Amino acid sequence: MLRRVFIILLLTAGITSLVYSQIKNVNIGGSFNGTFLLSGSVESDYQIAGSPYLSDTWMFGTLEMKEGILEESPANDTFEINGLFRYNLYAQEFEMVYNRDTFAISAPFNVRRIRISNMDFFYGLFVERSNRKTYLGSAYFQILSSGKRKLLMRHGTKIKSGSAPVTYGWAEGGDAFVPFRQLYYQESEGSEVILLKNRKKIIRQLFADRSEEIEKFIRSEKINIHAEAGLVRVFNYYNNLDS
Repeated sequence: MLRRVFIILLLTAGITSLVYSQIKNVNIGGSFNGTFLLSGSVESDYQIAGSPYLSDTWMFGTLEMKEGILEESPANDTFEINGLFRYNLYAQEFEMVYNRDTFAISAPFNVRRIRISNMDFFYGLFVERSNRKTYLGSAYFQILSSGKRKLLMRHGTKIKSGSAPVTYGWAEGGDAFVPFRQLYYQESEGSEVILLKNRKKIIRQLFADRSEEIEKFIRSEKINIHAEAGLVRVFNYYNNLDS
């Protein structure tokens, strides 16, 4: 049944045999170290320093599917699968090992949540506004604070030319994967995910209904809202006010 689960996921997204073959050949015995070989649109000898993964090591976790996705899953029920996972930031795909087979989760909107190493991820749409234009995209988001208001982290990586350090054993100036992280927020369950820019302004808007308590908390605890840890504390405090 588990094999059918992932066959459905693969077919739903129309994943190509090339990508599936590449994933199937990944060494699942340990860490993926050194360089990553791109396939498809680039030459086979084109190598990039670093790693495209959030963590090279396979980590135990749980995949939680949305209700009604599978015929075997009863309505209003959640389908869970345990296995080994790792997050390919460059491809924005989670890979999973089960019974010595490696799969790419290529229909992420069918997944409710993925839990690995004390981190929760979900896949959703995000909105970015720049120069009076609105941009829509999709990605996995790590949940830093959950509740009435969510604080989220989007992990990614870019290929930058001339960024490979000597420590990789490469000549300095080669191409390298350079990771990045961005903070987002979600005002309510199912609403759009928005890039968090002006932190003071967003805090005033999001927590307007409890503004006095939030401001007192920030002052008394001497919280730096420009630090990620400080924002997490503020969101957690607000989300626990009525609990």
